[in-house]
Amino acid sequence: MVTSIAGIAAEQPALAEWLTRPGSFLDVGTGVGWLAIEAAKTWPALRVQGIDVWQPALTLAARNVAESPFRDRIAVRHQPVETLEDRDAYSLAWFPSPFIPPTIVPEALRRIWRAMTPGGWLVFGLYGAPPAGPLDQALADLRLVRGGGWPWRIDEVRSLLEGAGFVEARDWLRPPLGLVTARRPA
Repeated sequence: MVTSIAGIAAEQPALAEWLTRPGSFLDVGTGVGWLAIEAAKTWPALRVQGIDVWQPALTLAARNVAESPFRDRIAVRHQPVETLEDRDAYSLAWFPSPFIPPTIVPEALRRIWRAMTPGGWLVFGLYGAPPAGPLDQALADLRLVRGGGWPWRIDEVRSLLEGAGFVEARDWLRPPLGLVTARRPA
C-alpha cells in the first residue's frame, strides 16, 4: 500500500511535497503494524499513528513496532475510527474501506477530516481490480460484504468525501486496489 501511495505521489506533486515534510500519518486499521512500519521507513519525515479495534492485532503490532528500527516514530493504540477525537494532527491518513463497516464510514470520514491538518491528504482504499463481467462483479461484491466492508463505487466515494468536507477527490487504479485521494481544504 505504501508503494501504491508513493506511486501516486510521483504523479501528484502536491502529495509528494506533503510526504517529505515533517508531519504525521494516520494508519486506520493498522492490524499488526506492517503498513505503519513501511510508512515510517518510506517517509522519514513522518511520525505514524496506527489505530485498530482488534486487540490481538494491536498486541502483535506493538511487538512488531518495538522490534523495528522505526519504533521511535510509530505509536499504536486501540481506537475505533468513528470515535477519533484528534484535531489538526495528521498530514496524511490511510482509510482501508474494505475493512470498515459501511454504517460507520460517513462518521469515520468526518472524524478523520477533523483530525487532518489543513491541506492534509486522505487516501481512501478500495478493491480496484476491474471484474471480467457481471458475475465476477457480484462475487467480488459478496466477498466484500461478507468480510464486513462495502463495494463502494467511485461516485459514492466522491459523495462521501465531499459530504465530510474533503476536496480535490481523484481516483487512481492501482490493482489490486483502487485508491481515491482527497484533501482537507487549507
